[in-house]
Amino acid sequence: MTSTRAPTGGMLEALMADEPKLGPVARRLAATRRVLCVEDEPDIAAFLRAYFRAAGYDLVHLDPTDPAEVMRSLDEDEPDLVLLDVRLRGFSGVEAYRRMRADERWAFTPVIMVSAHSTSLPGLRTPTGLDAFVPKPFNTNVLADLVLERIERAEELEGRGRDVRRELLTQEYLEARLADEIGLARAAGTDGKLSLAIVRLRSLDEVLHEVGGEGFDHLLRTLVERARPLLPDTAVLGSTRRDEVAVVLPGVGPRSAYTTLRDVVAELAGEFRFAGGAVVPVDLAAGLASYPTNAGDPDGLFMAADAALSDAVDDGSAVQLAL
Repeated sequence: MTSTRAPTGGMLEALMADEPKLGPVARRLAATRRVLCVEDEPDIAAFLRAYFRAAGYDLVHLDPTDPAEVMRSLDEDEPDLVLLDVRLRGFSGVEAYRRMRADERWAFTPVIMVSAHSTSLPGLRTPTGLDAFVPKPFNTNVLADLVLERIERAEELEGRGRDVRRELLTQEYLEARLADEIGLARAAGTDGKLSLAIVRLRSLDEVLHEVGGEGFDHLLRTLVERARPLLPDTAVLGSTRRDEVAVVLPGVGPRSAYTTLRDVVAELAGEFRFAGGAVVPVDLAAGLASYPTNAGDPDGLFMAADAALSDAVDDGSAVQLAL
């Protein structure tokens, strides 16, 4: 079903004033790229399709009715980048954005979010992140530059963003996710809730003594697998130190995050029995920090969560909130 709501004349005039200005090298690069445009205004979508195709991109338009439709289109179209309007018919583009980011298949697919709320921003990139946020009305040449830059940034980050041995994302990727969520809060006028937890296996020495390094890696993968269904759908997990896993919780404030982490730690703690018969203790501690309460940037959040984790380890508690 297609929206009948028409864009403002000023918006179309601003768009039509621009012509694609990519050089020959950029055009050759663009020719191999596919952009998924999630937009509920048909006139704007039609212009963007013509503009980006003239610049050498393959642009696919989607006018969805729910976030699940966006996820299905990702599976079908496999885009290199998603251009996503924050305000869509019946739901917020932020819902689709966070669901996409929680699916590791699309962890490194950049998103450019377009918002009428960010009119004071000419175009916000998150230098350590993947994504960008632009206001309406936007300059299409600036947008085209952002598309190419963000795709290149994503390809650069993907090489360092996966811990293959543990089947987890890396701390560098988690820092990118935190940077993007903070950028989203500032640019799109969201509620800004964001939490970071660091969970440590306090019984690491006992585990290594009983089953060695390979046994520990198996235990960690199993604990992560068991934790995922206990966490919000939008949670993103990654490795930090050898005995730690970090959890990014977009849209979750400190109270809800504390309750969630307390329940997860309680569910996973106890003993773990290996197929060969070895039994090891699972003793977990977690430190929790939230944006903007404890810090305003990724480094600050990691420092605050790490300090809270140290307090939990020292006093034997399960979960500690950053002060």
